[in-house]
Amino acid sequence: MTNGNLLPVVMSINCQTGWFDGETDEFDHREFESFAEQFLRKENGGTVGIFAATRNSYSGFNDALAKGFIDSVFPGFLQDVPNNSGANNRLGPILNHGKLP
Repeated sequence: MTNGNLLPVVMSINCQTGWFDGETDEFDHREFESFAEQFLRKENGGTVGIFAATRNSYSGFNDALAKGFIDSVFPGFLQDVPNNSGANNRLGPILNHGKLP
């Protein structure tokens, strides 16, 4: 993938794709860069930012988080969750909205 200046924000909502400290983790030494690290460091492409789990995560919670991210960018996606701020295009508000119950 070569995307020049059009770098996306990646939401990798699943287990361990952001395990960034494998080289120094005293419990589970991993001698490789995680998916998130590889994406961030890719020359002539990659991503400007990434949301990724550093350890195990659980599917139901992952689903809720991903749906919250989508609802933050596209208000009304979740019918039962109020979104009074309108569409967000900043990462902080998107992350906060994704964590709503």
